[in-house]
Amino acid sequence: MRKLSSSLLLLILLISSQAFGAGQELINEVENLRNSIGLTDRQRPRLTLRLADLYFDLAMDTAQKEAEAGVLEASEKVKNIYKKSLAYYKDALTGEEGKFSKPPMTSIFKINFQMARAYHKLGNLDQAVELFEKVVEMPVKSENIKREAVLNLAEVYEGKNQFDKASKNYDLALGLCDQKELCSYIQYRKSWIFFKEGNIDKAIETIKLGLYDSHGKLKDQALRDYLMFVVQRPTDGQKEMVEFETFATQNNRPEIMTSLMEGFFGEGNRVAGVAFLSYLNRKKPDMFSQIRLMEEHYGFRNWEQYNTFLTQAISTMKVLDLKAEENKKIEKIMRRLVVQLDGERKQDPSRNEELKKTIDLYLGYFPNDELRDKMVNGWIAAENNEEKILAKLPEWIAGEKKYERTEREKELRIKRISLAQKLKRNDVVLTETKDLLPLLSEKETREYKYLIARTQYAEKDFDNALVGFRELATLPEGAMANQIDKFAIQSQNLALDILNQKKDFAGIQAQAATWLGVAAFKNHNEYKEMNKIAEQARFEEAANKEDNPESLETFREYCLSGKYADKSCMNAKVLAIKLKNQKVLIEILTKMGDEKALLVEYEAMGEFTKAAHLLEKKQKGQKFDLDTWMKISLFYEIDRNLQQRDRVLRSIIKELAKVKTLDEARQALLYATLNDAGMIDAKVLNLPWSLSRKMTMIHELELRGSGTKATRQQMLSSKTTLGDKWSLAKLEKVYEAYNKQKKIGFYGRASQSKFKKRINSLNQFVSVSKGLLEGSDYKTRVIILKLMSKAYQELHDEIVATPLPEGLEAEQVAQINTQLQDMAAPFKLEETNYGKLKDEQLAQIEDAELKSRLSAEFEDYTAFYTEKPTYGHNIMDLDYTAVNQPMEILKAKPNEVAALTQIKDYFEVNKQSRIANYFKGRILSL
Repeated sequence: MRKLSSSLLLLILLISSQAFGAGQELINEVENLRNSIGLTDRQRPRLTLRLADLYFDLAMDTAQKEAEAGVLEASEKVKNIYKKSLAYYKDALTGEEGKFSKPPMTSIFKINFQMARAYHKLGNLDQAVELFEKVVEMPVKSENIKREAVLNLAEVYEGKNQFDKASKNYDLALGLCDQKELCSYIQYRKSWIFFKEGNIDKAIETIKLGLYDSHGKLKDQALRDYLMFVVQRPTDGQKEMVEFETFATQNNRPEIMTSLMEGFFGEGNRVAGVAFLSYLNRKKPDMFSQIRLMEEHYGFRNWEQYNTFLTQAISTMKVLDLKAEENKKIEKIMRRLVVQLDGERKQDPSRNEELKKTIDLYLGYFPNDELRDKMVNGWIAAENNEEKILAKLPEWIAGEKKYERTEREKELRIKRISLAQKLKRNDVVLTETKDLLPLLSEKETREYKYLIARTQYAEKDFDNALVGFRELATLPEGAMANQIDKFAIQSQNLALDILNQKKDFAGIQAQAATWLGVAAFKNHNEYKEMNKIAEQARFEEAANKEDNPESLETFREYCLSGKYADKSCMNAKVLAIKLKNQKVLIEILTKMGDEKALLVEYEAMGEFTKAAHLLEKKQKGQKFDLDTWMKISLFYEIDRNLQQRDRVLRSIIKELAKVKTLDEARQALLYATLNDAGMIDAKVLNLPWSLSRKMTMIHELELRGSGTKATRQQMLSSKTTLGDKWSLAKLEKVYEAYNKQKKIGFYGRASQSKFKKRINSLNQFVSVSKGLLEGSDYKTRVIILKLMSKAYQELHDEIVATPLPEGLEAEQVAQINTQLQDMAAPFKLEETNYGKLKDEQLAQIEDAELKSRLSAEFEDYTAFYTEKPTYGHNIMDLDYTAVNQPMEILKAKPNEVAALTQIKDYFEVNKQSRIANYFKGRILSL
């Protein structure tokens, strides 16, 4: 393999370095190549300059990586690389110390620029300035390099605090910049010159020009510096708030307002800080902000604003986690405020409300705080209205209970009880004392148990007071005289007083006996009095015995045995009704012979046959009343006593034969009853039915096959449809007329008279058909019109098909055929007209399946008439098992809605609507 020439190898290395950057491996290759050629080799200057560039790039890359790793200043490694780069640049600049010609002007220009950058990176600012200025002054056209040189000069002068020279060079760079990003950067650097010179307004004005990158996006560092400039300026923040609210919104950077707020506070500008903090709180209410605002406005003595943010903070109150740093700050601020306000209100009582609300806020945030007791005491000290203190105490008590601070809870409850007694708030005394009891010792509880009972007594809550007094008055077996304390004596006396007011004479005896049987009490001063009370109670009990089952049984026995019958039976009746003892009530009513009341009770308790018998008995000798007799039949039917029901129905039929009219509602009920009883026949047609109902019944009889010649004639007399049987009967006449005319032929001899006869018969068929159309349903109209259209079509076809004599000339045949067509045309027209009428009627039919069948050809029109008869519902077909239990319930509880509903639902489900409606009516009447 041939060795590469130095020129070819140089070219390869130059290309590879352009493609892959200044890696150490490449540097080594180039250095090896430079060292391998002669000192006078013409390629040597190019390799020297290339090595200078490669080392410069390597230094830049290494510094970048160190910066990314957190190394802020250039390491010795980086500095050494820059120094190697400088050494090669110097060799290149001097033509390898005179061995070669100096490089051209353009190369010198670039070498000076790179050397200046290297000196700048190494901190050799004087050498950097000298070379950067030389680059700027050289007559070489390279705007980019000169701009970079000017920028570097500006940065160097800025670093040396030579602000005038720095500003001058930034202006020069600005005149050379051709990219928005660079121009923005230059303005940013200029703003810092103004800021360092103390011209804050100019710094703010200038940095605004350097806020955005080439994509119109805010640069974070520039933004931070901009905000830092703004907060340095003396202001109340109002102008900045308006300006930056728009600025933050336009840039979708809401955090800008927060940064400004913190910046103002950091600079000690509390007025502007508060303005921004208030703005942030309005945008997104935050309790930390609200607490801070409270403290700031307290410092300003702006009580209106203090209360505004206090109210906001209370509305968002919640328990805070003290581990969070922000919450620790809240705690410190709040404590400072409470201490300051407590001192404030002692001098100025008008600040009491602020102190109380602030304490409420503090305890809301820190309910289990070590200062809780002091806070509560401070609140009470600031409140002059005892009612408000009374209302506030439960809140604190709940907190003590939650955090298991039992002694403090006990203390606050006793305080509230005392306050409630003073304010005569018995409701509070009761609830609070009951909650206090579990916190007390056994000895302490007697006083507060008596307080509960005594308060209930004052409120006339005698039942509960009596329970309490009885407990306190109970003496242990073998009690000694010294165990009868004041609470026991007072409780016993008040218990007896309550029982006396309640007229509980048995209770008085029992309560007195609890003490009269105690040996220690026999020597007590009140023994004789209590014994007297017990004797009086026994007397009163005898005279005022209460209504109860025992009393009822006594009255019953007396009534049934006939003793003091008038009084005992009436008392037994009233008491049986009061105690809802149905069995005894029936016994007493039977004994008294009160059939009117018995009838009501029998019906109510489901003894329908018995009720029907009594109702029939009551109707004897009375004018016939259809409603009553229908009710009697219904009662028998419910009890499935069908023999008696049918007997009553036959009697009703007989009586109704004498009646001329009957309203529609009664007709409907009568028909349904007779239908369920299987009594619908030709005989009942003579009852006073309306014509429409009578015709409906006639049609129903025809459907059942129970019609007669008379009913068929009556059905056919109807001009309007009654149903399928009516339609079939009418269609028989239509088809009969159709077949008759169709059979008349008119070919051959006497064809003219035959044709006339055919026409007359056709007209008769049409007349019969038209007479039925108006009263028929759509289905029947379609069948008739279809048949009429068919009749005319058939006549047309027969005329056109008339046979011609043999031997006629073609001209004669054509002439005759034309005449036949003219003769048949009117019949074709009629066929078309009736066809249209048929289609119109067909369109009225909503049943798609029926419409489809009628549209098709059919032979048997009877297939369209399948109406079935409607028979009644025989109650004997039902299984009464499901209603046996609720029926039994009615015997004891006649008005039990659940049982009545169960029975009603059963008959509804089993299509016994008349019976179901009866039970529904009973339910509605309760």
